[in-house]
Amino acid sequence: MSEALTTAKTAEIREGDFRDINTIKTEIRTLYNTALRSELSYAIQLGRKLTEAKELVEHGEWGAWVKENLPFSQDKATMMMKIYENYGTNQESLFGDINSETFRNLGISQAFVLLSVPEEEREEFVRENHAEDMSVRELKQAIAERDAAQKKSAALEADNKMLRESNISLKMQAQQVENLQKEAEKAVENAKKAQAARDDSVKELQAVRAELAEAKAKPAIPADMIEKLQTEARAEAEKETAEELAREASFRKQAEKEAEELRRKLAVASPEVATYRTYFTMFQEDFNRLHGFLLKIGNTDTETAAKLRRALATVVDGFREKLDENR
Repeated sequence: MSEALTTAKTAEIREGDFRDINTIKTEIRTLYNTALRSELSYAIQLGRKLTEAKELVEHGEWGAWVKENLPFSQDKATMMMKIYENYGTNQESLFGDINSETFRNLGISQAFVLLSVPEEEREEFVRENHAEDMSVRELKQAIAERDAAQKKSAALEADNKMLRESNISLKMQAQQVENLQKEAEKAVENAKKAQAARDDSVKELQAVRAELAEAKAKPAIPADMIEKLQTEARAEAEKETAEELAREASFRKQAEKEAEELRRKLAVASPEVATYRTYFTMFQEDFNRLHGFLLKIGNTDTETAAKLRRALATVVDGFREKLDENR
């Protein structure tokens, strides 16, 4: 009898019906999944019992109690308690109820490996990756790839944040330059107005001189009157000239002051200086955060805080040495 016929013969049930390979495959998978559900269910029951027992054992005696009374190690007991804590229902039950249908087909080793996935993300991770069909090695690899992807995503987000902050800084610099340009245009306009005022004064002085020349040309005007007009004209001209010179000096001084202020602002508005100020502010903020964490750590662990403080001081001393080298 051929092997195929032998296989077909052994696949017959008592009623004589033929059982094909797909039917048997389905039964095998069903039995396997049932065994897995039982495995995790019993692990949860053990974890609940172990958690209850540990609460009754004297502090510091748990390891010895497990070694003397249980057929497995303390590490195994810890694993069962963690499985109960993460996969068991909160209700007190005589059965190992699993807190989600998603986890029902997991084995103990799979469930334990999945504890490295945050609780709020674990269920979705199991569903998306069909974790129940993966070996422990494959599951660890999938978790490692997930962690690497999240780390890369976090790094990209940090880079994007820095770019957004840089764009904001550049926009602020552009606005600052625009404001300075407006101030420069205003200073030029003021200088033009000052020149126009000076031109008007010169025209007035010329008009007075023309009147004086006209007066000299008229013989009907007495000589003493002409002398008087000349004296008054000279006094008026000297007065207006002095006032014009004073106004011109004032305008020139103001223009020089505005130009100097403009040069100072433009120097501050350079991209290098602005970028330096941005990173300097960020450095100050990071240092303040580090100092805050030192204070918090010091409240609970003074030894660790002292080590961290010395490490920070070493870094700061290094910064100071670099600054001294560049003087």
